[in-house]
Amino acid sequence: MIHASLEDDKDMLKLLYTHGYRLGPDTDRRINKDYLKRIKLFKARASPVYNIVAFEESNDIHEHDPLKTSFEYARKARSLATKIQDFTAEYTDIARKCEDFAKGLLDKCTTKHEVQTLLQTRSYLGHTDANFNIAILDGHKEFVAHEKFQQMLHKKWGQRDRLQWKDTPSYNIFWSEMNGLGKVAHIIKQIFIFLILPLVVFASTISPSFGSCFPCSYFVKQSQIPVNRFLYWEMSKWVFYGIVMSTLVDQHEVTWYDMITVFWITSYLLENVRTIHR
Repeated sequence: MIHASLEDDKDMLKLLYTHGYRLGPDTDRRINKDYLKRIKLFKARASPVYNIVAFEESNDIHEHDPLKTSFEYARKARSLATKIQDFTAEYTDIARKCEDFAKGLLDKCTTKHEVQTLLQTRSYLGHTDANFNIAILDGHKEFVAHEKFQQMLHKKWGQRDRLQWKDTPSYNIFWSEMNGLGKVAHIIKQIFIFLILPLVVFASTISPSFGSCFPCSYFVKQSQIPVNRFLYWEMSKWVFYGIVMSTLVDQHEVTWYDMITVFWITSYLLENVRTIHR
């Protein structure tokens, strides 16, 4: 099966896959000691043809998404290329092939809906943008620089995704198309929403049904728009700076500023953990 994968023999791979043959991880001690065998097995498992066959036979987009799998192996190959410098060229070549396959899938998309479908898989229940987030967070620069991905990035930056809110109308906020006065007005509006959001989140935590009724639903939807989330992040950062400055000026050993600072740092750490999980 390794030979069929390395030779991109799709028919042979399908035949072997249907009879229960799989390419497992390199857990064998003999393989672990032999770097040439490890590279050969890794290259076979990272083969786009093998991943396509796995997806076609399982028909499970969440477990065997070819694009997501290619991203994963490209990231692993880049990491191994720096760790195992004797085989940098081999692992770099594997990463390049995975990246080329990912860009090839994007090239074949002819409509915006196809691009959305390609990027909207999930890594856990309730998550819908795994490929989109992975491409950005894992540093797949050539894929992100593709004009079709950039079009989707501009759309997500400018407005809330209609699919996320099903049949409700989307909020068309194209930041790049606003004039200077419109941007200032929007920032002022979001400052007031930013101050109210903690109360909305607290109320929704106590009673989940509270977040679905007006006006709480309006604040929740506003918080999901990428432009607004960026503004909230910047506002939060400046509030944190103000709290830190207050702790430096205040001469008391322990004040309520210190407690808020600890809470703020903890929330930032949790946000980073959630980003890594995505």
